[in-house]
Amino acid sequence: NSPFVCVDSSECDMIDISATGFSEYQVIVTDANGCVDEDDITINVEAVRNVFIPNTFRPNSMAPNNRVMLLTGQGVEQVNFFQIYDRWGNIMFELENIPAPTSIDLGWDGRKGTGANSEVETGVYVYFAEVQFVDNVTIKYSGSITLLR
Repeated sequence: NSPFVCVDSSECDMIDISATGFSEYQVIVTDANGCVDEDDITINVEAVRNVFIPNTFRPNSMAPNNRVMLLTGQGVEQVNFFQIYDRWGNIMFELENIPAPTSIDLGWDGRKGTGANSEVETGVYVYFAEVQFVDNVTIKYSGSITLLR
């Protein structure tokens, strides 16, 4: 419950509320003649989690298919971490504290380290990620990504 009480009508022509979940508000209105009316308003916000993680990419192809990245949209505050591992548990790629929205340009290009011989082999890799949303919800994601050459 978040009651709003306005003493001066000039301050209350319009109230802007950014509800991030279920909320109840009490509205009290006083007109120019001093008449008072009130109502309770219930707002139920459906949480849409705008997170997309491709499951395949080809490093030697044209952008944007040449990298893999956890992509975010509206409602995401930041990606706390995004990690990719090979089948033996070796870390291939890692990013931390990425503000939203993310960009494919930040993503993994299918290499480990630097240099011409750093390309990893075709195969399935696993990812782990943690995403912080604007409504203070944190969700962990995991899955697989297939690298094609």
